[in-house]
Amino acid sequence: MKYSGILPQHHNKLSTVYRALDILIIGFSLLVTCWYFNIPRNDQYSTVVLLASALMIIASDRHDLYRSWRVFGIRREIVELLTVWSIVVVSLLAIAFVCRSIHSFYSSILSFLIKSYNVGRLTPKISAPCAILPFT
Repeated sequence: MKYSGILPQHHNKLSTVYRALDILIIGFSLLVTCWYFNIPRNDQYSTVVLLASALMIIASDRHDLYRSWRVFGIRREIVELLTVWSIVVVSLLAIAFVCRSIHSFYSSILSFLIKSYNVGRLTPKISAPCAILPFT
């Protein structure tokens, strides 16, 4: 089937432009947020932008977000867009929670080892690790 018009002929190029625009929006929103709240940018924010961009590309490809808009109505397209953005936001929050929990867990173990070493030098008694771990 032969398509006429400019959009079907250049669908792949437009899809690439849409992906690039999404990545630019993610990065630009970080810059605006840092500027508005007077927050200095650092490497952690850059890592989050890269992670959010990667998650956006994966989720949008998985949900076929960059297909032709003529296939479905605008309401379905908006729902798909909100679904993809929700997946990205929830994924970022989950990753942040896991990283924070792992960091907290290892900090607690390190704290326990340092305290038990210091206590062990003074007395033979060592405190129980469950008193220090945040999961109890």
